[in-house]
Amino acid sequence: MSQRHVSFVESGRAAPSRELLAGWLHELEAPLVVRNEAMLQAGYAPVYSSAPLHDPALARAREALDRLVQAHDPLPALLLDAEWNVRGGNRGGH
Repeated sequence: MSQRHVSFVESGRAAPSRELLAGWLHELEAPLVVRNEAMLQAGYAPVYSSAPLHDPALARAREALDRLVQAHDPLPALLLDAEWNVRGGNRGGH
């Protein structure tokens, strides 16, 4: 990619491709929610799903997280979401 093309994208004279946008967001280590929002703003479909943890499709992941947190007892362990809200924990974390 040329510096000229980057300049055109930055100034709005050219639209970034999906791959370019994904690459930039990856290099910036942007949170997944920010990556999805940037894709939507650029006119692309979101890359990552955003199912809530209580979704039945995530039952196995939820069970694994519960086992992991309980294995740390009596030391404190907390489950946090992307906004730093506490979503679970063990007895040591209360």
